[in-house]
Amino acid sequence: RILITLIEFQAATKRYAAILVQSSPLQIAIFVPNNLWRIHAFCPFTAPSLVCVERFSVNSLPDWLTHLESLHPKGQGGVELGLERVTRVKEGLRQTQQCPLIIVGGTNGKGSTCAYLEAIYTFAGYRVGCYTSPHLLEYNERICIDRVPVDEATLCTAFARVEAARQSAGKVALTYFEFGTLAAWEV
Repeated sequence: RILITLIEFQAATKRYAAILVQSSPLQIAIFVPNNLWRIHAFCPFTAPSLVCVERFSVNSLPDWLTHLESLHPKGQGGVELGLERVTRVKEGLRQTQQCPLIIVGGTNGKGSTCAYLEAIYTFAGYRVGCYTSPHLLEYNERICIDRVPVDEATLCTAFARVEAARQSAGKVALTYFEFGTLAAWEV
């Protein structure tokens, strides 16, 4: 049995699509021009007895954020501790740390500390990425490159990659924060 998942979304004025093909143990995610998904309706291997076709359509950043909210796992009290779920999706994305990482934690002053570090390293000539949570006004504030929030098209593309990997990993349930964190690494 083959599962083909079609993910379609729009970022700014461009339309994008991703096709995820799953047939145990084969799992492939392919990003394609938007109109290619229609071709699958005419392929002989898409007969209903052989293939389940699922179409997932997202048109904007607000649509993606609504989708993220719907993925929250419903474990014990709505919380599932552990990193197993997010690790499975991260492995599907083949994410590896390619740069130094500073983690700022604690009760007070995290935002100020990040802003100071971001300014110091940017003015010293480094390319700096900063991921913070929560955002104050717009989701884009969470992910900044050189002190500039990423644009919606970049975020939507990152979300599509994470969604394809999530589907490939067996429709892993991710929290809003986990999904957003994986997307930040994709930016």
